[in-house]
Amino acid sequence: NMISGGAAKVSDVYTSRAGLTVEVMNTDAEGRLILADALHYVSDVHKPETLVDVATLTGAMVVALGERYTGVFTPSSRLWQRIERASQAADEPAWRMPLHDCWDAMLTSPVADLSNIGNRSEAGACTAAAFLRQFVHGRRSVGDNAVMRDQNNDEALPRWAHLDIAGPMEAASTSGYHSKGMSGRPTRLLIALAQDLARERLD
Repeated sequence: NMISGGAAKVSDVYTSRAGLTVEVMNTDAEGRLILADALHYVSDVHKPETLVDVATLTGAMVVALGERYTGVFTPSSRLWQRIERASQAADEPAWRMPLHDCWDAMLTSPVADLSNIGNRSEAGACTAAAFLRQFVHGRRSVGDNAVMRDQNNDEALPRWAHLDIAGPMEAASTSGYHSKGMSGRPTRLLIALAQDLARERLD
């Protein structure tokens, strides 16, 4: 990936749009860096009530859910209920994945505010989502002796959801209207969600 002397290298530290410094511990996890700045831009400039991002972010999500389900990370139970309803209406299954303090704790760096990957070889999709959340709701710092808690009932604005579509982006076989090959998912889910939110806003 080093096309010049200015290319990102392992252990480089950069300053994000949010002002958080990030140590690059894996140069293959570059998509989340761009997505993080995009999330912060939208949150900061446009101040939406609801924010949904979609990314083919991690191979770990394919390991967890395969190609059938979209993994959904959101601290908002109310937004998850709407996403689940939209997924059922569109026949594009989604599964809620957990957010937890323990994954914030795995993003520590000795030289920066955050590392761009978890510091252990586990929960790759979860630590990626935890990384992104830092740029929506602000820095989440977990102390060494803190009691670790789940983050699945937080209705702070913007209500945010991260959809990891690394699995369902492509289908190995045809099932119903889901044709073999690149699937275009979760387009129908997003349309159903937008229609649902247009009919009835999340208070």
